[in-house]
Amino acid sequence: MKLGNLELVNKMIMITTFEDLPNEILINILEYIACPCAVYYSFNKLNHRFDTILRSVRLNLNICMEDKQSLEITRYFSFNCNRLRINNICPSISLENFSRLRSLTIIEPTDAQINSIQSQTLPMLEYLSSPATMVRNSFFHKK
Repeated sequence: MKLGNLELVNKMIMITTFEDLPNEILINILEYIACPCAVYYSFNKLNHRFDTILRSVRLNLNICMEDKQSLEITRYFSFNCNRLRINNICPSISLENFSRLRSLTIIEPTDAQINSIQSQTLPMLEYLSSPATMVRNSFFHKK
């Protein structure tokens, strides 16, 4: 019995979907996406596998303002965050949740944030940037 042309083509072509990709490739793709919000809102709670993968993704976070969305994203990705940049005063963001952080840029740090920049809290921190006057005032002119 001969197969029709369509049946033959279907048997010869193997169709791969996004979910068929191995976890390692999915992690690489998700880490490549520049917007953590897009990653979070596209894949969070999709299924158990993607929830687990999202917890493994190492992202860079850039917080421009302290709003509900930024705080949610920050809390979700804090454990595996590589780089964190906080552009405004964000007192709700605790640096103690960023134990794997390698780079921190904080424009207007709070006293609590400055006090938490310690090797015990941020053991992997390699790069720290903040306006010198803010850091100098906090460290040398304690009230």
